[in-house]
Amino acid sequence: MGPTSRTSDATDPCLRAVRVLALLLLGLWPALAAAQPCPPGHQGPDGSAPCTLCPAGSVQILPGQSACELCPAGSISLPSRVYCYPCETGTAAPSAGSSECTPCGPGEYTNFDGTVECLICPPGTASNGTGASNCACGEDQFQPEAGQEYCLDCPAGTHSFLPTSLQCITCQPRVGRLRLKADKLLALGHSNVKLVADLLLADPAGFGALDLTRQDAVVTVRGAGGALLVTERFHPSTYSGPGTRGWTVNRRRTKWRYRDENTPSVTGIGELTIVDRGRSVPGRIRVTFTGKDGLFLFRPSYLPFEVRLAIGAEGEHCLTSVLLNTECRFDRRANRLRCRQH
Repeated sequence: MGPTSRTSDATDPCLRAVRVLALLLLGLWPALAAAQPCPPGHQGPDGSAPCTLCPAGSVQILPGQSACELCPAGSISLPSRVYCYPCETGTAAPSAGSSECTPCGPGEYTNFDGTVECLICPPGTASNGTGASNCACGEDQFQPEAGQEYCLDCPAGTHSFLPTSLQCITCQPRVGRLRLKADKLLALGHSNVKLVADLLLADPAGFGALDLTRQDAVVTVRGAGGALLVTERFHPSTYSGPGTRGWTVNRRRTKWRYRDENTPSVTGIGELTIVDRGRSVPGRIRVTFTGKDGLFLFRPSYLPFEVRLAIGAEGEHCLTSVLLNTECRFDRRANRLRCRQH
């Protein structure tokens, strides 16, 4: 084999240039790495490496920063440590830089995000457990004190009708008629119901003392096993024309009427009228509730029906009565109902 001609590595200008460049980069790499800015959510000396994740409760939205910022009270940091997130309802963060939202304790609540501290349940309500977003008492329960974990049951023969009841009420004896009728029960969402009942006012001042723009009215009908068939609460308000809801009263102040032309509910477009019938019996009123195009699940299997009516700040003008099987009649298809109590 003949002799070959090779260029020495030491004298090859290309190889020498590559080696020089490699050595140069190796020497500069620590400085280049140190000059990299810290990403958002991190902090480092002079805003560059070595970078560390912001501590819990703090964030940094910008790159290249030397310090993180505390989340304001009512919020905590997300795992990325870039943004703060408001505490959800039922929880609170009392100070800036909180690492977690603390659930509200028994007798407390918050009903909006970003709360700094939990609120105390007002009288007439309660909350048990932790993390409550509201406080309330159920039917036939009350609570006269604030910050309570449990509601109290009404004594036998007394009732409460509002979720904020301070006391229980003894209803006046029923007088006059009690009628309940419903139609189109098989047409779900298009059923109609009408309830007519006479009751006695608890206030000796009579009908003239009623001011439904400042008082509640509640209509409830339950079936066997507690099945809720009709429920409507008419809040204090004044009707002011189409598209609104509230109360109107005639000039002689002998008839109150609640009209709802705003948002139909499952009980249909609700209307309630309260008429003075005190000429025949002092303190007597007639209450008529009408629901149209609603979902009324009256069925023979739900008999008997419990009717509850209440008017007033505490539901002090009230009626409770039970329509028995013998007082109600369905047609053959169970599409129509008629109840009558004497």
